[in-house]
Amino acid sequence: MISPLLRVVGLTHNFGGLRALEQVTFSVPEGAVFGLIGPNGAGKTTLFNCVTGVFPPSRGDIWLAEVPLTGLPPHAVAALGISRTSQNLRPWRDMTVLENVLVGCHLLGSCGLLGSALRLPACRREERRLRELALQCLERVHLADHAHDLVGELPLGGQRMVELTRALAANPRLLMLDEPAAGLHTRETQDLGDLIASLREQGLTVFLIEHDMSLVMSVCDRVAVLDHGELIAEGTPREVQADRRVLEAYLGGAAE
Repeated sequence: MISPLLRVVGLTHNFGGLRALEQVTFSVPEGAVFGLIGPNGAGKTTLFNCVTGVFPPSRGDIWLAEVPLTGLPPHAVAALGISRTSQNLRPWRDMTVLENVLVGCHLLGSCGLLGSALRLPACRREERRLRELALQCLERVHLADHAHDLVGELPLGGQRMVELTRALAANPRLLMLDEPAAGLHTRETQDLGDLIASLREQGLTVFLIEHDMSLVMSVCDRVAVLDHGELIAEGTPREVQADRRVLEAYLGGAAE
């Protein structure tokens, strides 16, 4: 049996008197692509924010392998090996593609502010190493030819790939993608699916929120479904697709 990389147990989160998540429990197997779906307002991004330390859970526990994440701030969660993208694009549009990806490499560096300011030899070597790593990441997603383009000049699909590459550059154990196909056309979505599949083949665990059901059903090994903050189904894509509660809550009708 494949051991879980991420475990969420009894996760509950309240915004004042509003309960956004209620006793959510599931596991993300290591080396798998795990999808999280549900209607708008179901609590999906809130769950991502709890896992990554943006929101402290009201109750429940979150584990990365055997390491507890509950209550850790975002920088500590990132240092343990979790990278994410956001539902809303957040690249630095007046920086180049390469510069954006280099930002994602900062967790892999050890040279401090003073050493960088003084341009010490060790820091210059580290800069060259991280630059090479960033270029390798861009090769991985077929963006190397745009390394020196300003991100703001790229189409939406290119900007989303820059964000994904920036998250990859931190060399995470768990890559969390929040609606990565939003706004993409059919060919771009197919390319994204191919990339996610290739990342899984390379051993990376991917956890994604997505509304594009064709993408979810084609790349995910397992899928969990949230509705009004509660987990209503979990299983293989085929099992979830046939679940009456999912059909009624999200996929557009009642089961025959």
